[in-house]
Amino acid sequence: MRELGIQKVMKIRVKDTVTKELKVELKRLQESTFTNGQETVFLTNGDGVYSASFDHSKMASISGSNTRISGDLLALQVGSEVQELTNSTLYERREVVTITGNTATTEFIGTGTADEEIKFMYELDSNGNKTSIVLTQGAITASGVFAYDTGTKAITTTSVADGTSFLILYYPTASKLEKISNLAENISYTGEIIADCLFKDVCADKLVLGQIVATKGHISGAFEWALSEGGNPALHDFKVDFLENCADGNLWDILLADEADLL
Repeated sequence: MRELGIQKVMKIRVKDTVTKELKVELKRLQESTFTNGQETVFLTNGDGVYSASFDHSKMASISGSNTRISGDLLALQVGSEVQELTNSTLYERREVVTITGNTATTEFIGTGTADEEIKFMYELDSNGNKTSIVLTQGAITASGVFAYDTGTKAITTTSVADGTSFLILYYPTASKLEKISNLAENISYTGEIIADCLFKDVCADKLVLGQIVATKGHISGAFEWALSEGGNPALHDFKVDFLENCADGNLWDILLADEADLL
């Protein structure tokens, strides 16, 4: 085998082990790590010197970070599917409205039971913090009660000073909405793993097409997003543990080919 250098994993694909349907392709990898290992137990003599070794529990994995949050990868990590919903009212809208002439207007149309589309208005102080004053929604306005017209999106109050700001929470209709659920009884996905790698033939000084292929890989359901105000966008980290192929006991193959040899 020729002497090779390997710089990085360019792309990782996860496919269904039976149908071979592509489930996700990660194309924007910031970093990746290929790990191969085994457990070794040593037999020692009375002086503590190793005299023999026993190897067992071979393992291999690939892990890394994607520079973008992938909905398809997230679904595989939690053992779910990306649901594409229409006319959904699941999304909660947060708005701050300011009263002028005892009226204000929502940006979108609140949904729900009549006279309960918004339910509450929370008065805010000059610093934007919630005070103890809370207005409740009703069919008609009164002291401490506001009304809401879904036809005009108008909020109407009684005896509220101009310039008073309120926090409101309501549920507009999203014509399209994607949903991923992490159900307690669902486990992460196992699929065929193909990693396109950047190899280089050191002696010939040319790039070589290379892949790390595992017929079965279990995607870990453990991940974290590091979130900070003003910081870098969160990376989507992942890990795949390669599983033994039942047919031949193989964990992985490395495939190498020159592009000129492809027909």
